[in-house]
Amino acid sequence: MVMGGRYPFGIMVNQAIVEGVFREAMCDVGRQHGEMAYEYPSSSSPRQVRVEQDVSPIWMNYEDDYVNVQLRDSTGNLEVVRAKYVVGCDGAHSWVRSQLGYTMEGDHSNAVWGVIDTVPTTDFPDIRNHAWINAGQRKCQIIPRENGLVRFYVQLLEADTGGERFDRSKITARDIEEIAQQIFKPYKLEFPQRPQWSTVYVVGQRLATKYSASRRVFLFPGHTHSPHAGQGMNAAIGDSHNLAWQLVHALRGWAKPHLLDMLRLLKAFAGFIARDSGTGIRYSATMKQGVAFQSLAPRIIIGQRVPPQVILRMADSRPFEIHDVLPSDSRFKLLVFGGDMSHNRQAVIQLGRSLTCHEFGIGKMHDLFGVVYIAKLGKNCATMLDVPASLVWHWSCAFVDAINARDGGGQAYQSYGISNDGCVVLVRPDGYVGTILPLDGEKLVGCLASYLCSLGYPVSLRRRARL
Repeated sequence: MVMGGRYPFGIMVNQAIVEGVFREAMCDVGRQHGEMAYEYPSSSSPRQVRVEQDVSPIWMNYEDDYVNVQLRDSTGNLEVVRAKYVVGCDGAHSWVRSQLGYTMEGDHSNAVWGVIDTVPTTDFPDIRNHAWINAGQRKCQIIPRENGLVRFYVQLLEADTGGERFDRSKITARDIEEIAQQIFKPYKLEFPQRPQWSTVYVVGQRLATKYSASRRVFLFPGHTHSPHAGQGMNAAIGDSHNLAWQLVHALRGWAKPHLLDMLRLLKAFAGFIARDSGTGIRYSATMKQGVAFQSLAPRIIIGQRVPPQVILRMADSRPFEIHDVLPSDSRFKLLVFGGDMSHNRQAVIQLGRSLTCHEFGIGKMHDLFGVVYIAKLGKNCATMLDVPASLVWHWSCAFVDAINARDGGGQAYQSYGISNDGCVVLVRPDGYVGTILPLDGEKLVGCLASYLCSLGYPVSLRRRARL
């Protein structure tokens, strides 16, 4: 069970499948452009960005405004690239980290685990369930896989190599099988087939002393983990997504490089069990007044993800999970809980006017923010005429807190602890709650400006000139 998650269960998906999902998504984007390259707008200098493989870095130096990297391709040709940013996603033995001179801190000793993928024969009743077995000093983890395969993670000790300093080359797949058989006793465990794959992990849980240099070079993920449950991969995906949207905002000129300092906060994580599912991650507020209105929605925790909830689209009563109306499109989202419209209608209208008549000086409002309106009305009582046009810019962004016969829903306000007075929840581009604000147009705009300034956005709040 995953408490507080959208899906109340866990599922085992190997890294190859996860990488395949990302590759397919990138190919889809590439096909939209006609080829696997990104053409810059005509207003920019004419150039393309292509993904190159079999390229090795030779040296790197960085200044305040750019980074120089020399690369060698598979034919031996050398090239010096001047880039705005360099991101090092090169693993536990990172070349980028070594160039920066950063070290890893954490566990003083390594955990050693033998791993095999095989089809076992056993009378152990939970062989097709994800399970842990503790046997004295040793542990074994079972992960059921596709096509009848089972992955065994088996803890290894120095005694397994004769008491000498651990040498992974001395551990064979047969050694791992025999240790697993000892752990499983008194249950029978046999391996009639040769394992399809095996390896030995030697890893400690450690963090890099720093994650960036001059806001130009970034080390990702900058931490090493036990291989269990894809902890390193899961944590790295979240960290990299954070870096991606912040780089997008910096490259578009919306935010100053100061925004990238947020990475220091986002990287300071603890509690690997919570990170396995992602439901236990909580980031600290980025400004003192960020939690001032937490009481308006006490069960939407600032710094955590928005809890799952089914809502109905007002136009056609189609049910949506709230996460599906918060896509990762690099925009902040404003979840507007309008409350009791018989009392709050004027406040909601004024909220929409305040958003449309102010400019932040960092791009168009629609480019930076997406608005999702959630009314507290029955699905048979609410129509689009009840939604102020100044607030909801498209019919697909208006929802109602009501029940769908098949998919449930309803009681969003009750589940989140929101009163009839309503509130506004600011959701960051990574899906985490940035702050909660009252349903007050002038106060909302001022608080949004303060929040963006605290992140490093060069906000210049002003009223839009009337035509």
